[in-house]
Amino acid sequence: MVKNVIDVVYGGLSYWLYGFAFSFGVGPGTNAFCGIGYFATDVDAEQGNVYAEYFFQMSFATTATTIVSGAMAERTNLEAYTIFSFTNTISYCFPAHWVWGQYGFLGELGVIDIAGCSAVHLVGGVSGKMFFAC
Repeated sequence: MVKNVIDVVYGGLSYWLYGFAFSFGVGPGTNAFCGIGYFATDVDAEQGNVYAEYFFQMSFATTATTIVSGAMAERTNLEAYTIFSFTNTISYCFPAHWVWGQYGFLGELGVIDIAGCSAVHLVGGVSGKMFFAC
């Protein structure tokens, strides 16, 4: 249960700092690989839809890390897992942009993702496998 809280706290913080920007940024420099903009997600009150999208997508980002938590059960050091929880956002935000971002190349090719099955579950499964490979 502590690892799930760590996922939301540290994963949410990193998604706020840089994850949402790389996933859904629409500023200059946004391309098919990553978004640019919304770093430390701060917008005007009139743009409340950005905050709504941030919280919705943050739940997907932290779910990708929670999948890894279930894969490793009690076989890891809590401090190491905390660092992993903060940095796993970087492995999630790019595939999220590819599928759901405004200029994401998979979205442009017509990929349809139902409930995060590719961007969330694939990243979580691969991250869990890679965590054990180290």
